[in-house]
Amino acid sequence: MTLAEFSSTAKRLRPRLTALATRICGADCADDAVQDTFLRLWDMRDRLDEYRSLDAFATVVCRNVSLDSVRARRPQTSLEDAADLAASRATAADAAIETADAELTMERVMAMLSPGQRAVLELRHVEGLEIDEIARVTASTEAAVRVALCRARQRVKTLFLKHSSQ
Repeated sequence: MTLAEFSSTAKRLRPRLTALATRICGADCADDAVQDTFLRLWDMRDRLDEYRSLDAFATVVCRNVSLDSVRARRPQTSLEDAADLAASRATAADAAIETADAELTMERVMAMLSPGQRAVLELRHVEGLEIDEIARVTASTEAAVRVALCRARQRVKTLFLKHSSQ
């Protein structure tokens, strides 16, 4: 792809990609996400002819860049961090008891999840399956699996913090 062809394609795609990035990561970082998308596309310009639809591929790249931007800005508290926080408050003598309590709390929290949420969490974090593998196992789409995982993790975090403070 020549510079002129790429420039023409970029001008045509920019409004659509900007709208997508704005919906995902907000107006403050949408331009950066679109610019990063075009940079990635330019870096792989020699292989762009391999894709049936450059528009669809550019949309996927922009979506991924935008989601990465959102993840980078959002502080993450993992399930392990929540358990570590609860354990760090205890004295050295109480550490074993505290850990056992955290494990028991986690078992109770997992029992409070819906079967679908529990299944995707176990497939991902216990069995170690990738998103596409979970989608095949559950007869779902990758997007639906990502949403289910996100919601399940949020629910676990909320329930764990609620029960560990009692």
